[in-house]
Amino acid sequence: MRYFRILSLSSICLLVLTGLIFTNHSVASPLITTTPSHTPVRDQHGYLPLVMKNAADIVVTPTTLNLQFSEQLEWRETQAGSQTQSYDIMIVLDTSDSMRYCWDTLQACVPQYRRIDRILPHVNNFIETMLVTQRSQGYHHRIGLVEFKPSYNASLIQSLTADPNTFASLTGYKNGFFVYPTVELLNYGTPWAQALEKASEPMQTTSIDENGRPRKKRIVLITDGFANVLYDKNAYGLLNLPSLAPFHCGTNLPYPDMDRASVQYTCPDVSYDYPDYGTGIRPPIRAAIDVATALRTNNQIETYAVLLNGFGLDSISDMKLDQIAPHFAVEANQVSDLTPIFADLNAQFQTVQCSVVSETRPAIGANVTIKDASNTIVVQGTTDASGIFTATLSPTTYMVSAEHLNIIAPNDPAQTARTYRLAATAFNPINPPAPFLLTRDPDTPLCP
Repeated sequence: MRYFRILSLSSICLLVLTGLIFTNHSVASPLITTTPSHTPVRDQHGYLPLVMKNAADIVVTPTTLNLQFSEQLEWRETQAGSQTQSYDIMIVLDTSDSMRYCWDTLQACVPQYRRIDRILPHVNNFIETMLVTQRSQGYHHRIGLVEFKPSYNASLIQSLTADPNTFASLTGYKNGFFVYPTVELLNYGTPWAQALEKASEPMQTTSIDENGRPRKKRIVLITDGFANVLYDKNAYGLLNLPSLAPFHCGTNLPYPDMDRASVQYTCPDVSYDYPDYGTGIRPPIRAAIDVATALRTNNQIETYAVLLNGFGLDSISDMKLDQIAPHFAVEANQVSDLTPIFADLNAQFQTVQCSVVSETRPAIGANVTIKDASNTIVVQGTTDASGIFTATLSPTTYMVSAEHLNIIAPNDPAQTARTYRLAATAFNPINPPAPFLLTRDPDTPLCP
């Protein structure tokens, strides 16, 4: 009987314990604990549960940054080369009717004051420097001459020669090429394209100098501008049809179109590209660009240009001379400009050893622009005396660009103004960038 009672008591205890287990509101687990949501409970590692916030609850704090901008100044230093480079040089001299005008007017002048008389002494000195002075220094240049002629033509006056006496013996050379009678301007044109092609004819084959090295090839175009003669390849590149000249952009436009570079350059293109024009014709300036580009690309004949612009009308860029002569196109606005221009021209034909020198310094006064992802300008301004640009920005991605115009490197012996730029560069204020570096515009090489 006692045994039965004990067993019954044990059974009762077991039932009570079982009921407690199945009616409890929390289940113990070594990994998970669930409690009412307002009472955070740490897990066995001591971490609180992750609580997600709404985006509206997140506060973004803008950051004020001091962005550093530096610029890598570059210039060239030269010294006499150990080997001389000789050249074949064809001078293309504008002898159109406007060259008998005074330097800074559109009226005819007496000899001595005409544009042609102003330029001839410099041409003479250039020839003497190339064929006499530089020959004594080991150079073996050759020079030839092309002039503009009546009937909208260009003529080879002197083929390539190394003998300076050949030029001295040309009729009237020392005293001026010509004395035109009083004629209507229409009787004489400015055939740039024809003249460039005519000048290239003596340079179609490679010439070897006395040192056994091939000569490089250059054309020097000297003009007061206004290319105004049509160019028809079917006429051997020389338009001898006065009924078609001077150039007109269409039949209903006024006469001044022949001397308006901006007008004729935008005329409809009615021809094929150089050198196969077919039956069409092309505006004179476009034709000159085509010829010069083809000579440079196919024949390694580079064109240089000197513009006599005493009356200050169309500039080098207006007349597209910077496309005809991309490596050397200079403009003489005053007679006094001619001396340094020809000194620079002489230097183009001297062999030098060229090296690029650089120096990095803070970009002081550079223009800075910062844009957001939608390409909207967020902030603009200039760097301070330490090259610092201060901006307050939220943590997102931006694009920064900068430019510094017409900067002269202090140690540049030529004191040449150049532009330095930073192309659009991505950055995020969360990771402050290293100093931004502005570099020189790669317009033309410092050591071509």
